[in-house]
Amino acid sequence: MANQTLSNVKILLRNDTATNWSTENPVLGKGEVGIEINTNKFKIGDGITAWNSLNYAGTVVSGSATNGHITIDGTDTTVYTLPIGATAIGGVKTTASGAGTVAIDSVGAMSLNNSGVTAGTYTKVTVGASGVITAGTDITAADLPSITLSKVSDAGTAASKNTGTSSGNVPVLDSNGKLDTAVLPPLAVGTAVTVADDTARFALTTASVQNGDVVNVTATSKSYFVIDDTKLNVEAGYSQILSPAAGVQSVNSKTGVVTLTTDDISEGSNNLYWTSNRFDTAFSGKASTGLTDGANIVKTTDTLTLDCGNA
Repeated sequence: MANQTLSNVKILLRNDTATNWSTENPVLGKGEVGIEINTNKFKIGDGITAWNSLNYAGTVVSGSATNGHITIDGTDTTVYTLPIGATAIGGVKTTASGAGTVAIDSVGAMSLNNSGVTAGTYTKVTVGASGVITAGTDITAADLPSITLSKVSDAGTAASKNTGTSSGNVPVLDSNGKLDTAVLPPLAVGTAVTVADDTARFALTTASVQNGDVVNVTATSKSYFVIDDTKLNVEAGYSQILSPAAGVQSVNSKTGVVTLTTDDISEGSNNLYWTSNRFDTAFSGKASTGLTDGANIVKTTDTLTLDCGNA
């Protein structure tokens, strides 16, 4: 019997509002947990008792609307009571004045007196010796120090280079959106010209072709690069583009665009065609333990561990 561990599993317990639980009043299975999502209370079933007759499990503590109280299992419970003092409570006066001072009223509620600074969001503040903000303004250009380029971590290496066309310069585009010819000289764009035969090829002039152009000859099905446009009338002005030798002439007696099916190729004695029926027959005779991932299959004889993983 194997032990199986499933990672990254989420377990969602049975849950609903307190009203819906009370209305449905189900019987929870033995050890089954039911959670009230609006009260954070829960009950554990015994397989016999209906919901409304079950006791809540554990102790639920929540906040209270009354100062000095907390709610425990739905009941407000007093935690503390502040004494009422005329002049001081624990060394702190019940009333105080001045920017940033704390005032405590007769029922123990504390408040911070205004500092005199207009409420808002500031990028520059002034703090007094007691830690109270006494002034707030926005940063101006005068507040920013001058720094060198070496202090800017993400400026990039091009930021420290001058523009120009010399070594180490960063080139810029001209008004036509082009690089200076000192950086990128003009380039000729090659073209292809087709002629009937070699006689027509040797009659070409630089008005039609220049160095780097291609000349296709229909009569011989050959193509040539122009390598010296001063010798267009002789073979020395051209370089033939070689074509690979002819390869496969036919496939299974078929020529042209060939599409083969299993009907065109006979089966061998060992390498049989794989069909759905053959697969189903072979697969049905296999046990799950014979599969490549058979060890990952959970069986009824396995012990299953649910590992819910991290947050």
